[in-house]
Amino acid sequence: MSQSMMPKSLPFANGVFQPIMVAGGEVVGIWKREIKRSGIEITLSPFSPLIDREQEFREVAKHYSDFLGLPIIRIES
Repeated sequence: MSQSMMPKSLPFANGVFQPIMVAGGEVVGIWKREIKRSGIEITLSPFSPLIDREQEFREVAKHYSDFLGLPIIRIES
């Protein structure tokens, strides 16, 4: 991970790291989720355009929603 990307993934003031996106053994971004009554909203924040990897992250998001037993309402990047 380059020095310019480190502040984006460093912990919040409470010491908890932000969830990171990893592809090919490299940190490529951060993500967040919001759980609502009707399902999960996921926001992907890649450090650079995902180009051909966006579908991979959408598939991983589907596995995550299956694990939680909630549908995905929206995936935004």
